[in-house]
Amino acid sequence: MACGLLDLAKAANRPQYREAAIRILTALCDTCLTTKSARAEAIVARGTRNRPAEDGVEVSLPYGDYYLLEGILRVLMPKEIDKAIGLSAV
Repeated sequence: MACGLLDLAKAANRPQYREAAIRILTALCDTCLTTKSARAEAIVARGTRNRPAEDGVEVSLPYGDYYLLEGILRVLMPKEIDKAIGLSAV
């Protein structure tokens, strides 16, 4: 969601979307990071795959880690990420 909001902020020139994305990333880092486990399988420890079916609740999800890191990089290094994923000219 945060990565999508960062894209929308840029495409629609709406800074409030960027602000919302940063709030989401901050909340995720404050509440869901694996910080106290030496046996952690992922960075984000409390992902959910399918809540209605109670399948994969409070688990590590590789794509959760990917999008967390992508979102952080998009905030900290937007021009470099745009080049890497083909959103701007090199």
